[in-house]
Amino acid sequence: MCYFLNPNVTYTLLLTPLVFGTCSFVINGKSVPSLSYVDDLNWSYMFRNPQLATTLSNTYGNGHYAVDIVKYNSNGNNICNGYKMYSVGRGKVVYKDNTSSTGWYVVVKLDCGLTVRYLHMDTQNDVMVNIGDTVTPSTYIGNVGSLGAGSTGPHLHFDINNFDSYYGNNFSASNTYNPQLFFDEI
Repeated sequence: MCYFLNPNVTYTLLLTPLVFGTCSFVINGKSVPSLSYVDDLNWSYMFRNPQLATTLSNTYGNGHYAVDIVKYNSNGNNICNGYKMYSVGRGKVVYKDNTSSTGWYVVVKLDCGLTVRYLHMDTQNDVMVNIGDTVTPSTYIGNVGSLGAGSTGPHLHFDINNFDSYYGNNFSASNTYNPQLFFDEI
């Protein structure tokens, strides 16, 4: 991984235990995982070849505390509908539901203490896991879709939070993490 420090941001190194272990950074007042911790998570990217979606149609920040991941062909058409999504790490499925804003979605509480969500699956048949299932990076979570208010086409809305939130509008920069910190692919 290659990281660049922003000269306009104050960085502080903490040597106290947090949810991430023994070393964490505070960036603009928010604790984020240390780079070595991210490498030690042994997380796996949620898409696999040949269905490898790596383009962001919506990035983290400005009220959107997630990334939206898509795949375009050479003609600029979105081709990721139905792409298989896998768990990024070890954990347990703690919630699945269908709402008008998210479509079908799955929430996984990871063993490291973080919670991740996979949103916008089209039908219940696109969800391959159930509440209580133990997952690993090889577990097939579901298929990319486009169901949900405001969806602009097939994509995975993927977020990481540290407060066990499964749904709602209480996501903010102080309780979520930019998935780009965890995956070189995006």
